[in-house]
Amino acid sequence: MDKQASSSTSLPSPSPESSHQAKHPAQQVDSIAPSKPGFKQLLQSMLAGAVGVQSSKRYQQDFGSSSIMPYVIGGIICTALFIGSILLLVNYLLSAHQ
Repeated sequence: MDKQASSSTSLPSPSPESSHQAKHPAQQVDSIAPSKPGFKQLLQSMLAGAVGVQSSKRYQQDFGSSSIMPYVIGGIICTALFIGSILLLVNYLLSAHQ
């Protein structure tokens, strides 16, 4: 193979700007300072997680927070409220049916 042919087929190196944008969101978590989530942010994150739609920015904020306990406590409370509302609905529907 000719040396000229092999050098002409080399690929250009990517610019630093394009390589920075191509990083996976989970790799950028280190760049976010740990913070304590507010009530509104915590509620939005739990509802988005329950439905299964979460932006990469919110994902980074959630996993970059300093403590997991607000999410655990909020999850327990939301689960209890969900189960309680289902029980109330079922009891109401069964009593109305009789």
